[in-house]
Amino acid sequence: QALAALVGGGFLSSLRVALDFHTPAQVIVGHALGVASACLWRWLGEAHALPALQPGSWNACCLYVGTGALSCLFAGHALL
Repeated sequence: QALAALVGGGFLSSLRVALDFHTPAQVIVGHALGVASACLWRWLGEAHALPALQPGSWNACCLYVGTGALSCLFAGHALL
């Protein structure tokens, strides 16, 4: 899965440069910021959010339903 994400990200990044949406330097900085953000969110999630989520609890249910709903709303907004 990680390899597929890396290959897909590299492909989409090369498209951004090929279509003159960004320069290579902008793409590299974007990747660095994205990795830093992902690492921070993972650390925060493991340190604070996951301990509060017991399997089958209302907290977990609300998190999963909310995440799914927001993802669908974002996809709908992006596609329309």
